[in-house]
Amino acid sequence: MPDRILALPARIARWSLLSALIGALAGLAAAGLLLSLRWATAQFEASGVALLFLMPVATQIVFWLYARFAPSVARGTPLLVERLVDNRGPVSARLIPMAFVTPLLGVLTGAPAASITGTIQLGGALADSVSRLLRLSPEDRRILLMAGLGAGFGAGAGAPLAGAVFGLELQRHDDIRGRGTVPCLVAALAANAVVEALGASPLRIPLTSALPSLSAASLALLIGLGVLFGLWARLFLIATQALRRASERLVGPRAWLQPALASVLIVGLIALAGWREAAGLSTTSLAEALHGAGGGLQVAIPKFVVTALAVSGGFRMGEVTPLFVMGSGLGVAAGGSLGVAPDVLAALGMTTVFGAAANVPLAAAILAGERFGPAVLPMALGVALVADLVSGPRGIYGWRRREGA
Repeated sequence: MPDRILALPARIARWSLLSALIGALAGLAAAGLLLSLRWATAQFEASGVALLFLMPVATQIVFWLYARFAPSVARGTPLLVERLVDNRGPVSARLIPMAFVTPLLGVLTGAPAASITGTIQLGGALADSVSRLLRLSPEDRRILLMAGLGAGFGAGAGAPLAGAVFGLELQRHDDIRGRGTVPCLVAALAANAVVEALGASPLRIPLTSALPSLSAASLALLIGLGVLFGLWARLFLIATQALRRASERLVGPRAWLQPALASVLIVGLIALAGWREAAGLSTTSLAEALHGAGGGLQVAIPKFVVTALAVSGGFRMGEVTPLFVMGSGLGVAAGGSLGVAPDVLAALGMTTVFGAAANVPLAAAILAGERFGPAVLPMALGVALVADLVSGPRGIYGWRRREGA
């Protein structure tokens, strides 16, 4: 026992250095991706709808790149989470360039994409590569992978504490999760510091409206919002699964037809049905909702449809940012009937729908506190926990695992 106590400072120092290294690498990669996506968004907006018609070409390029160079990492974030939980084989470093190229091509051509999905994949893939380079033990590799995933999320979302909790929540083993607390926190803080230093942090929009006071009515509101956001997340998961199965039956062995058909449908909806707000990252729609000046179902439904088509069509461009947009729009729509300030419900919807879909309610609540102020944290936590129960065991990263499974 005394030996273990004496060894503790050395262990903390070792893990702090390792985690800071992973955080710095994840932050550099995330900053590069976020700045690239800003450029791609500006190019798409400047083109009118011209670049939109290149979406089928972009999705075929992504399909070919994965099939030719990176078939083993085609599952992206779910693969990293599986490796984290089950401690299976290594993740190919080829995921690193794919995490850059895929969302960049998507945003450039107006496809629904997620900047944070890319930063999560970059953090996880970099951590796995470093663990193999340093020949870490299997358990140490899991800790570093957990820290890398958390650093990627925190850097992409501009919320390091939420990033640290995100990495911890993905790991369902209590012993590994306990040992990973300090590494996750150090890595997420380091990644966020790098992103901020490089001017790539996402825009923070503080809430200007008052929060509902604590009462029986506000408790009922909290539960109702949790049910609403949880059902929306569950419906999204059901829709993507159903569309994926239908698409696979339709195309048979010609897998390249899946993204081709999905992209043609998305281009048609955006260009012909006037769903321009559903294209790309939809950062303008998200900002308007969080200001209480836009959003609603006219944003949430188009984003739901095009993202479900993209995910089921194998675009591999991520769901996190689209879930933010859907949730914010749904929150604004709910505010009209509940008599609550739309910016408050947009903020809660943004974080809660994502948390319910990803099975990370604590990270979602802390994200709300970091992005919109600590006063919203108690309400965000209550709504997130209810939504997590309603959304069910399935998530965008796979089935929820039992503790110790």
